[in-house]
Amino acid sequence: VGAGIMSSGRDTYTLDQCTFQNNNAEDGGGVYWLYVPYVNSSLTYSGNVADHGPDQASGASYTELTTLLPGSYSPASAELFVYPMSVGIFDSYSQLIVTDETTDVYAFSDTASLVGTTTVTASRGEATFFNTTALGITAAPNSNATFYFAALTDTGLSFSTDITTLYLRQCAAGEAISGGVCVPCSL
Repeated sequence: VGAGIMSSGRDTYTLDQCTFQNNNAEDGGGVYWLYVPYVNSSLTYSGNVADHGPDQASGASYTELTTLLPGSYSPASAELFVYPMSVGIFDSYSQLIVTDETTDVYAFSDTASLVGTTTVTASRGEATFFNTTALGITAAPNSNATFYFAALTDTGLSFSTDITTLYLRQCAAGEAISGGVCVPCSL
């Protein structure tokens, strides 16, 4: 981590007229800051190599939805989503932290109950809720429900995504409401 310079402290540094050249690291080939980025003044980078941030990188700074549900998607209440939702973990330079294989991303809702998998561990900086780790939401049919994702990084910092609003379809022909969800009618 941080072949040229690596800082794991919370102090702010000022670098002026420095050159970081031909460094190699997993994170931050030239410079890596775990918490606080440096003040950049006349820095030069050349020939640095890293999986995450060849020239500069930092620890996690925010999360963002990288794969969204289609705008027209309206699942039934309690139905697992048939489309993937991915949450990316990004550094201070808006770079996906592709070396992150440990951050857990959690799904939350303040307006409904979640079903399916509500925690996924990042792989190459993204946590994807899909297939065996699918997520769904339970709320009244023909209503909107909201949910969001939060990540707790190995440094103890947590970040959450914007709130997503999803319309849950009304019961279709041949379905009735039972226990607050649409179920097939019995004969």
